[in-house]
Amino acid sequence: MTNTVYTLIFTGEAKPGRDLEEVKRNVAKLYGVEVEDIEEKLFCGKEKVIKQCPDRASAEHFKNLFERTGAVCRVETVDL
Repeated sequence: MTNTVYTLIFTGEAKPGRDLEEVKRNVAKLYGVEVEDIEEKLFCGKEKVIKQCPDRASAEHFKNLFERTGAVCRVETVDL
């Protein structure tokens, strides 16, 4: 039996028309950390897994929350 998880991946980019510095501040606020902390970990030029969810609905919920910050992310399905 295959077990599926839904992985939320942050691309390290801002949505078109959004200011990257503002997006960084928004993401930091979402996580409750300083901008410097997320710059090193999330805005480092590489895609990062930011959440794994057991179902598609949860993954889409977190994707929507994250995208409200102005950041670009996607959900990928992973069969374990």
